Amino acid sequence: MGIPLRVLIVEDSEDDSLLLVLELERGGYDLTHECVETAEALRAALDRQAWDLIISDYSLPQFSAPSALELLQQTGLDVPFILVSGTIGEEVAVSALKAGAEDFIVKGNLARLVPAIQRALREAEGRRARRRAEQALRESEERTRLVIENALDAVVTVDSGGLLTGWNAQAEAIFGWSREEAIGRRLADTLIPPRYRAAHLRGWQHFLMTGEGPILDRRIEIAALHRDGHELPVELSVSLLRSEGTFTFSAFIRDITERKQAEQALAKQAGELERSNAELEQFAYVASHDLQEPLRTIASYLQLLQRRYRNKLDADGEEFIAFAVDGANRMKTLIQDLLSISRVGTGGLLLQPTDVEMVLGEVLINLKPAIEKSAAAVTHDPLPMVMADRVQLTQLLQNLIGNAIKFRDGLPPRVHLGAGRQNGQWVFSIRDEGIGMDAQHLERIFVIFQRLHGREQYPGTGIGLAICKKIVERHGGRIWVESEAGRGSTFYFTLPAGESKSDEPDGPKARQDYYIKPHPVDVISEGISRP
Repeated sequence: MGIPLRVLIVEDSEDDSLLLVLELERGGYDLTHECVETAEALRAALDRQAWDLIISDYSLPQFSAPSALELLQQTGLDVPFILVSGTIGEEVAVSALKAGAEDFIVKGNLARLVPAIQRALREAEGRRARRRAEQALRESEERTRLVIENALDAVVTVDSGGLLTGWNAQAEAIFGWSREEAIGRRLADTLIPPRYRAAHLRGWQHFLMTGEGPILDRRIEIAALHRDGHELPVELSVSLLRSEGTFTFSAFIRDITERKQAEQALAKQAGELERSNAELEQFAYVASHDLQEPLRTIASYLQLLQRRYRNKLDADGEEFIAFAVDGANRMKTLIQDLLSISRVGTGGLLLQPTDVEMVLGEVLINLKPAIEKSAAAVTHDPLPMVMADRVQLTQLLQNLIGNAIKFRDGLPPRVHLGAGRQNGQWVFSIRDEGIGMDAQHLERIFVIFQRLHGREQYPGTGIGLAICKKIVERHGGRIWVESEAGRGSTFYFTLPAGESKSDEPDGPKARQDYYIKPHPVDVISEGISRP
């Protein structure tokens, strides 16, 4: 099987055409060919299909090779054109080659035809490859131009002499100079504020001498100059492109005025928040001392009245005094709870590896009276080490477990503390079998002073879960609850993981390793046990 070759032969002699075909077939080509004698036939053949090669006799009765070559060039097709003739002068041959013919072959020496064709096809393929590369380069340059022109950043290029050579639409918008005005101006006079120009020129000279620049390939924040003379903060990144012994700087510049304004506003808010926290701390001090003092006085005198005039008051009088004493005590409790939540928000947070199992031991000791009174059973999974403030973690567990014990339906409470590791943090769950709650209340319960029950049924101020939420969020976690009325509740919260008490913290074996020693509360009450 030969090499496929589509050849258009411009020749009026059938014998000469046959000789050409035979020579090409001997050269290893599998031909598709057609013979034409006139310009019209040549034009029609060129329109009809694509050709790999044209071989033309120099002179025909109605046509000539120069005319055929001219017609081919008018079509814009890149098809190699080879002249074949019996007799032709050297001057005419050179003229044809200059006009665009690939080669000239004498009919008496057709042995040169195949090598000439091979060379012509290679050169044609080379031209086509170059054109494809040039087209790809033009398209790439156009895409790059469009990207630069439509970039959200100003894109500015500077030549080795410090003159602006590139200026996109965003540069016009940011700095106020049109492209026509900016191109050719000195960078130092256009974008560098006067107070920085001396330092800029020193840095430029340093680069010319050493090839080193302190701002190259870095992202920095500096001040730039607008056309109207005002300065604006910008973020700048500069790259260097070397080519043929020279270089060009490309600068990507972003106006960060809005970001700086936002940072200033944020700093102002942070300052105001700091002052607010200081005022809150002062309020907490007043609440813990000044406000409690008159309440103690009121409660003391009411109790004195109750004792001294017990037999002189009727039932209504004694009841009124009892209500007043109870109100004073509730106000005292409320102030103390407000003090607690303010301390959670304003006090320092000492994060350190904390053993949750040891913290739970302290919590259960604190809750011993409530556990014994309700015959509660508190169980737990093996508990991990977490990064936490030990004091606040104690308060968190005490509030959640205390609530699980308090909100019961008459049966002895059963409370279980679970723990599992997920995505680099620990997820804790506190499950009870208590009264539960409707889904509509699941978000509301974490809001300060929100209560779902009357004080006569379940005492409290409605601050405990708000404190829990504040503690968890200060630790970078979140807290939520799943519950159903009459079916109990499960509170979940997350904490960052600390140092593990096992080499395999996520495996079943590791969970057993979390039992360091018998829990100190195991011997306190029969109502407290392990799972």
